[in-house]
Amino acid sequence: MINDAINFAFDYLNRLIEAKSWSMMRQISVDLYNKKEVRTAGREHEQATK
Repeated sequence: MINDAINFAFDYLNRLIEAKSWSMMRQISVDLYNKKEVRTAGREHEQATK
């Protein structure tokens, strides 16, 4: 249980660092809150903003 929480926190931080933009961080937070698959949402967002 505690391991899961720690892994979740590190995964969240890594995704924030990867995002490198405030809007992307906010989107990741929303996606995590909605329990969506964040990694695919992030990739789609990157494609849309290029």
